[in-house]
Amino acid sequence: GGDASVPPSAPDSGNGRSYDCTDGQPNAFSDVPDSDSRCKDIYFIWSKNIVDGFGNGTYGPSGIVVRSQMAKFLVNANKLTISGP
Repeated sequence: GGDASVPPSAPDSGNGRSYDCTDGQPNAFSDVPDSDSRCKDIYFIWSKNIVDGFGNGTYGPSGIVVRSQMAKFLVNANKLTISGP
């Protein structure tokens, strides 16, 4: 599933966030196994520091995203910075 250009695995890019959705081994979130059709998409944006999971080791792939969370995702995705006073 997802965008064909999203890799099914990626090495650690220096932030401690590598993943592999092809090896049958657990990744960062207990509720996003390799068999999940969204595995590579979820872990790709996680590996880029766009999203985080919950402190209990889950991602909550079926959870509702509220506007404040979406704002953070967009800032992280676009690497926006605030400048000025």
